[in-house]
Amino acid sequence: EELERTKQRSRATNAEFDTAREEMRVSNEELLSMNEELKSTTEEMETGKEELQSINEELFTTNAELKFKIAELGRANSDLLNLMAATDVGVIFLDQGLCIKRFTPPAATLFHLIDADLGRPFAPFAHRLHQQNLPGVAAHVLETLIGVEEIEQNTEGRWYILRIFPYRTVANMVEGVVITFVDISELKRAEHELKLRIQQSAVAELSRQALQGGNLDLLWAEVVTRIAAILNLEFSEVLALQADGKYWQQKAGVGWPVDATDEASLALSSDAQLAYTLRAGKPVVVENYQTETRFPQAPRLMAQAIVSGISLVIPGHDGPYGVLSAYSRQFHAFTTYEIDFLAAVVNLLAVTLARKATEEQVHASEARLQQVNVTLEQRVEERTAELARSNRELDQFAYVASHDLKAPLRAIDHLANFITTDAVDILSTASQGHLTKLRGRIKRMEKLLDDLLAYSRVGRLQHAAERVDTRALVAELIEELVLPAAFTIRVDESLPILATARVPLEVVLRNLINNAVKHHTRPDGQVSITAQAQGDYVEFSVVDDGPGIVEQYHTRIFELFQTLKPRDQVEGSGMGLAIVKKIVETQGGKIGVESSEGHGAIFHFTWLSRSPKIYNGSEKRDTVLG
Repeated sequence: EELERTKQRSRATNAEFDTAREEMRVSNEELLSMNEELKSTTEEMETGKEELQSINEELFTTNAELKFKIAELGRANSDLLNLMAATDVGVIFLDQGLCIKRFTPPAATLFHLIDADLGRPFAPFAHRLHQQNLPGVAAHVLETLIGVEEIEQNTEGRWYILRIFPYRTVANMVEGVVITFVDISELKRAEHELKLRIQQSAVAELSRQALQGGNLDLLWAEVVTRIAAILNLEFSEVLALQADGKYWQQKAGVGWPVDATDEASLALSSDAQLAYTLRAGKPVVVENYQTETRFPQAPRLMAQAIVSGISLVIPGHDGPYGVLSAYSRQFHAFTTYEIDFLAAVVNLLAVTLARKATEEQVHASEARLQQVNVTLEQRVEERTAELARSNRELDQFAYVASHDLKAPLRAIDHLANFITTDAVDILSTASQGHLTKLRGRIKRMEKLLDDLLAYSRVGRLQHAAERVDTRALVAELIEELVLPAAFTIRVDESLPILATARVPLEVVLRNLINNAVKHHTRPDGQVSITAQAQGDYVEFSVVDDGPGIVEQYHTRIFELFQTLKPRDQVEGSGMGLAIVKKIVETQGGKIGVESSEGHGAIFHFTWLSRSPKIYNGSEKRDTVLG
């Protein structure tokens, strides 16, 4: 039994041993499996490690690229900020709600924006542009995604190109609107100056054509053609107001249908604008006939679908001549330059019409004047013949009268001489003195008759021009004088050589020099004769240091029969200066005197000489004669 128990225990132990051995085998298998799994895990970990290293390298590269992109983005942002700060272009960025995201300084000036306005709606902000519906235009662009470009002017007269476009992202997503303003004021100014020069050139060319005269119809045609071309308009015309004041006649036109151009006349009442223009008397501008309230649009303009127009009155000689008009089928805002250009053309036409009317009047006057000239020439010939006969008769009468009057005087002189000779022992001293005075009066009377004859002939006798050395002439005249020993006469070197009539000049100089000597009160007196050029004349001066002439007699001495001293003291007829004055004035000159009592006198007269040759030597030479 013990053995049996031992066997049982042995069998139990063997069973446990077998179980343990089986478990060990299973565990060994599991260990082998785990070892294989561990090897596989180790291999996977090695692979993961390699993958992690690769990912780490990729992350490092990506990080470097990201840092470079961030740096580039920073630089781009800086560039954008500097560009926006430095640009002259006004830019406003709006989001999808039309709120302000960003703007440039020019836009800030134009819209009065500050940094605090970022994020605010764009609509309430006031600006200086004439376009007042910018928010509405921006909303329309955002809705339709179609950009808008316009040329706008602000209240200060500056011009801008306004552009409104959708704001698109890199992914082509629309996230708002971009509004830009490019200042083109200088370009506009240059454009205006160019247009002005073109307009001025056109006016100048039209002026030259007008001055050339000719047919006015050609001028009208040139005017309307140039206006349409320069102002870029489809229609232009010149309408003349008929004499009855009820109809217009088209003188020239551009753009009108042939049947409209060929119309004989246009009723004044059919075009209210033309009638209004006549009443206004100034340029009448219509930018849009649909909104015009001053007058209705004429049917002929409606038929051509005309939108804008301008008309100006053309002044005529006795009232308005007509109207110059220009029209467009497109909206056209007429500038000041264009209105001034049309006004200049109208003024040119008015001057041309006035000149044409004047020319017609001149031609008519010339025809009448020619007829009058023919009549006058006939009368002049008749009067000239009568005057020639009268002059001959006057000369004959003067000669006969002088001869007939001198004959009794010579007889009286002979009788007085006979009485003086025969009764010299009988007559008293007083009677002999009376006879001497009688003979002196007779000689004075003869001199008076000679002077009267000379005075009457002044201007009626023609003397041929000859070479006259006035210095030699004066010297000859002085040689004829009987001068006191101490009396001197100086002849200036400047006396010229003239091509003139010798006799009249000799008479004038002889009288003036004789008077200077005769009326002098001192035996040591001095007289000077000078000359100087004055254009086409030579002024001669006779200067003395005699007793002078009171100012109240400066005019009287040139009258007939006037003397400053009694004829018993100074012999003379009182006609010498009258003859001198008449001769000088007949030759086209003037004579005068400068003097005061006790300070001598200066007689100066001008003598016509077209080409006087005056010798003014480098060395002054006065000739002293006496």
